[in-house]
Amino acid sequence: MTRLAVRRCAAIVVGLICTVGFEAGGDGQGQMATLSPWLETALRQGAPGARHRIWVYFRDKGQPLAGRSMPLSERALGRRARRAGNAAWRAYDDQSVAGSYARQVAAQVSRVRHTLRWLNAMSVEASPEQVRALAALPFVERLDVVRRARGTPETPVEVRSASTTDAGRPRPFAGPLD
Repeated sequence: MTRLAVRRCAAIVVGLICTVGFEAGGDGQGQMATLSPWLETALRQGAPGARHRIWVYFRDKGQPLAGRSMPLSERALGRRARRAGNAAWRAYDDQSVAGSYARQVAAQVSRVRHTLRWLNAMSVEASPEQVRALAALPFVERLDVVRRARGTPETPVEVRSASTTDAGRPRPFAGPLD
């Protein structure tokens, strides 16, 4: 293959990649939400009517930041201003999840468990059909399984008397501390 042919093939590949990227929509609106591999596996392996605990992550916080009131007290705002210094703290993270998003999600699921403003997400229980309906909402960015922490079972510990040493012999009396 000549250099010219390689360049032409490369140009065609780059052109196809750019075309597919632009058709997918650069603004993130109109795309289906991404399902995590764990959620896809849970949906595939679960019973048809089973409810799954999932995280619903939103693309944004809804209306612009300027049009919303801050849920923080003056004391909290002052503390953040002192600690942040010249670096602007992210007021965006303090904004609550958009009410319209939360209402639409709540209407389509079995149960709302939690809403977390810093994650811009909701934890819900939903059936596989409800999960697919959530994935079609334009403001939902991704869906993931709520993972549970699994503690290791505690191993029994042998309790020894304080009056014996590791070898089982009695400890010598140390006497009073002077």
